Amino acid sequence: MAVHPPGTRCPFNWDGAGLNGDTEAYVILHEIAHFLLAPPERRGLIDFGLGPGPDTLDRDAAERAAVLPLLARDQDEMAASLLGIIWEARLGQPALASFLDQNWLEGLDRSAAAFFSSALAGLRRRGFLALDPRPGRGIGDTAYSLSEARQIR
Repeated sequence: MAVHPPGTRCPFNWDGAGLNGDTEAYVILHEIAHFLLAPPERRGLIDFGLGPGPDTLDRDAAERAAVLPLLARDQDEMAASLLGIIWEARLGQPALASFLDQNWLEGLDRSAAAFFSSALAGLRRRGFLALDPRPGRGIGDTAYSLSEARQIR
């Protein structure tokens, strides 16, 4: 995964060719998770074809590059969020802050536990949670094709 040199103006976290490296470590881990979750045909798209993220400066271009329906985008975001947080914890970073910031405990009294369990099971099923949980290890068939993603509704 290419990273743009420091000081490069990046209107996206991922522009289809390189990562904006002038950001926080947790954002970089999140974007690496997106890269690994995305099938090859989405890796060359702005923000992985998911539409604009919170740090996207050119929101119109990111929305035009979006190729997935909203539910599939949300599911990809959920998976990238949790995978990035797991890596943060494994790397000794402040994962709890990201866990809270990314609203994993929101609705704890209603649905957060089931939502978390579902996301965790999805990562495990796709081969991201092997015995060696370091980033990039134990990855199997991990990416949804565009046709599979479009079927997620």
